[in-house]
Amino acid sequence: MIVRGATFEDILAACEVASDQIGDGIVCYDLRQENKRWDAWRFTLRVQHLDLPGVRVHWHKYLLGYGKPRRSKHACSHAYGAFMVSLYERCPHARIRMAKPYYRDSLDFLDKYQTVLDSNVGSVFAPVRYADSCTCAGDDLYTDSIEPWQWRKFGEVAAIPNAENIPQRKGGLIGMD
Repeated sequence: MIVRGATFEDILAACEVASDQIGDGIVCYDLRQENKRWDAWRFTLRVQHLDLPGVRVHWHKYLLGYGKPRRSKHACSHAYGAFMVSLYERCPHARIRMAKPYYRDSLDFLDKYQTVLDSNVGSVFAPVRYADSCTCAGDDLYTDSIEPWQWRKFGEVAAIPNAENIPQRKGGLIGMD
């Protein structure tokens, strides 16, 4: 994962908040500077305990009939989602690039996250939904803490908060009085 537009402290604080939400210790593994301007960071998320929620489960060999599903220390999609929500609380205009999605800001994250959860990470013969490849109980992600004035329905134009305090023009078109 590459994060731009957030500081080192914001990333560590978001990781700590996501760790409390998931219930497992989430660690920013191999956190390093991506460029010389110190505005991009590359890292992955890992969990500390394999028996708690947030662990990614690899189902492919199990679905083909070879043994048990394998658990890994890599964080699941829900842990990444909790991390991104807590990061967008601090930096709503941060850009996050991952292997599948690219989130330009918090509104783009709210639009794309569910489609990423519904994507296939298995094979064509043994499909596995990305959200089902973990040990979490459900798909709930609490996004109420991200700026509520950014929420809009499909086709609506984003509004400015406290728009009633902005003086309105008396004329019709701009430049026509």
